[in-house]
Amino acid sequence: MWLSSVKFINCQSRQDLQQPKLASTGLIEVSLARVHLATIMKKIEAIIRHHKLDAVKEALMGAGIQGMTVAETRGYGGQHASPEVYRGAEYAVDFLPRVKVEVLVDDHECDAAVGVIAKAARTGQVGDGRIMVSKIEEVVRVRTGESGASAL
Repeated sequence: MWLSSVKFINCQSRQDLQQPKLASTGLIEVSLARVHLATIMKKIEAIIRHHKLDAVKEALMGAGIQGMTVAETRGYGGQHASPEVYRGAEYAVDFLPRVKVEVLVDDHECDAAVGVIAKAARTGQVGDGRIMVSKIEEVVRVRTGESGASAL
């Protein structure tokens, strides 16, 4: 939704607005401001352990948060490379397998969703993962063309 505002200062009448002599008879200030009143949306990305995916999914559903995207990913963070033996040769495993969960929510649901994910994914050990939150400018549902929060 867009709002436009016009402010007139020190005009004698509405007719003055249509008269070219207005500039010499009074002071006029026209201010057009467009303010976008959109719902602020957030994207929550969580990198978690594989065996915690079902717990996170159930916790989000229990909190009333619908929809998620899941992707297999690999990475490393605070944990160190661990040596593994394959066919008699020792290899350092630098990248560990993880699951990336993406959830789109309204701004007012964000803190609750982050808390639910953190609680469900936590094991208390190094390598539990990360949760990142970012602002989303626009969301459009491809099938219907809906945009904003109604597209979530």
